[in-house]
Amino acid sequence: MTSAVRPARPVFSARRRRNILLAGAAAIALVGALPVADEFTAWRLSRILAPAGTVDAVSGALFGPLAVDGLRLATPGATISIDRIVLPGRGLLGSSALAAGDVTLEGVSVVLDGLTLRMPRILVSGTDLDQATIARIFDKAATQPLSERLAALTASAVRIPELTMEQTVGDMQQTVTYHDIEMRDIRAGVISAIAVPRATMRIDGKKEGLTTGSVGPITIDDFDTVQTARVYGEKAGPGDTEPKRLYGAFSVENFSMRDAKGNEVGVARISGRDFKARPTADSWLGTIDALGKVDDFEKLSSAERKAFFMRLVDMMTAFEIGGFEASGFTFKGKDEKKGEPIDGEMERIAMSADATGPSFSVTGMRFVTPDAEMRFGGMSFSEIVWRPMLERLKEALAAPDTDFEDLDARKFVPLIGHARIEAIDIDIPADEDEPRRGKDKRAVKAGERIKMAIGAIDLKAGNIVDDIPTELGARVDHFAMALPAGTDKDGLKELRAMGYEALDLSFALDAAWAPDKQELAVKTLSFNGKDMGAVTLSALLGNVTKDIFSSDEAIQQVALMSATAKRLSFAVENGGIFERFLEQEAKKQKRKPDDLRKEYGMGAAIVVPAFLGNSEGARTLANAVARFVAKPGALNVTATANNAGGLGLADFAAAGGEPATLFEQVTIEAKAE
Repeated sequence: MTSAVRPARPVFSARRRRNILLAGAAAIALVGALPVADEFTAWRLSRILAPAGTVDAVSGALFGPLAVDGLRLATPGATISIDRIVLPGRGLLGSSALAAGDVTLEGVSVVLDGLTLRMPRILVSGTDLDQATIARIFDKAATQPLSERLAALTASAVRIPELTMEQTVGDMQQTVTYHDIEMRDIRAGVISAIAVPRATMRIDGKKEGLTTGSVGPITIDDFDTVQTARVYGEKAGPGDTEPKRLYGAFSVENFSMRDAKGNEVGVARISGRDFKARPTADSWLGTIDALGKVDDFEKLSSAERKAFFMRLVDMMTAFEIGGFEASGFTFKGKDEKKGEPIDGEMERIAMSADATGPSFSVTGMRFVTPDAEMRFGGMSFSEIVWRPMLERLKEALAAPDTDFEDLDARKFVPLIGHARIEAIDIDIPADEDEPRRGKDKRAVKAGERIKMAIGAIDLKAGNIVDDIPTELGARVDHFAMALPAGTDKDGLKELRAMGYEALDLSFALDAAWAPDKQELAVKTLSFNGKDMGAVTLSALLGNVTKDIFSSDEAIQQVALMSATAKRLSFAVENGGIFERFLEQEAKKQKRKPDDLRKEYGMGAAIVVPAFLGNSEGARTLANAVARFVAKPGALNVTATANNAGGLGLADFAAAGGEPATLFEQVTIEAKAE
């Protein structure tokens, strides 16, 4: 029996063996080519970054990260240095440099005009950059400003563990360090949200010493890096006439600072919205640096002062803010003269802009020293017109023949349409020069202190014509003050003698100027006191031209001399002061008050005509005054000029100081009730 042995079948077919051999050969070739690919990758990235300036080295692998060492970019107004950039390498040989990868920047510094930013490390996530974008951003020969080139940057998130800002203003070195910055959703150079948990500050000056502080957390929405870079680092161009938004809503919490003298300032929270700005002629950094170098304004020449104010006005008109609010403001310090502690607080500070102009308000103010205390319930300023005045000053300063010393500052003072201070409470020593002893310096006699309160002070100016407010109003409500016992001051001593231990006074003014009629109507000018009475005046003046409001005193005086009086009215209402006066005089003369009342009434009936003449108007006035003195209630008197144009200075001069002559030129209405 014969047996046959068959050969074993191969594990792989011929075709599969060929494929394996080819794959192995390809792998060997690829492994051998990796160094070449590394060199090619680095060479290509170097070519991309070559226009930027200086690149020390580029290294990387075909499938690994790429590293750029020693990148330095110099542009007008800014120098950027990056010790190392680590990029994801995949896709570099294709059209995309970074395909939604992560980028790490190390040792980043940005040097601007007077400002340096330092960031040891920046982590960028979700960024998508191609070769063309990288080349455009870092091209030193590009005509497009760096701020506009940065608009191409996009990322889903950026984290900066530490950012230090160093700035020199005059002789002061300012350093602010932000910790653990988080940025989200960056598109076209706009950062959707920024969060900073904490920041620290140092301000070191030769004269002021060291000031330190901290703040945080900080949040900012819709931060425009492109416009911010332009505003701070670039000079204004022809199109930079209107401010553009830098960021939207923002908030700052737990702000605190302490200076070398031990003064401390704290703010619990600051918030705002819609901060807008435009570049200045020297850029913001350039302007701030130039203004900060002015150490003594009085030593500046006229030309230097002119240049200083040109920069200052340029800066003041270069920004706007939609709204601002600060709460929980506190201050602790020392009086430099007395060395006594001073504490202060404000519950809320707010600023807003509306159609009638910006407004500013403060509520809950309190200032305390060991021997004094002042409180203000609120203070507000609204309907502020300031930009036209600053623009006018800007034009005047820009004129080559303008001499700074000849400028009239009153022409450029902003107008405040409405100002109000309310709930004022003051408790201060009557004589600040008098020495005080003891642990509790406030524990002194009541007569040695001045205590006063004011319900409200209200000022209004409206309906502006040619920069002149044609409507004016002023009020002081309930000015209350205790009259010190034993005072020897004239006026106060007499009031104490009449039995007044405290004053409660109010004042009001309401006036309007009609430019077309050249008339000034004093609608109300009143004074009244609690348990005293009231005096109210009103008047109509003619030939009141705009020259009366001129800043030139000579022109103003001529205009005042040309004004006329058309009508004058006054009203007196007794509230008790006449009775107290009669009682006081009766005690002095040891007579009865009723006897004095009759005597004064008869005297008025005789003295008034003797002084004013025997005209019908004089007799009418004398009878009314006599009735009022006999029984004090209310007295109303109106004098109207017979000449429709009113009585002027010439009429008073022609009268030769004789009241009787003037009374013949007016019609008198008088009534006592």
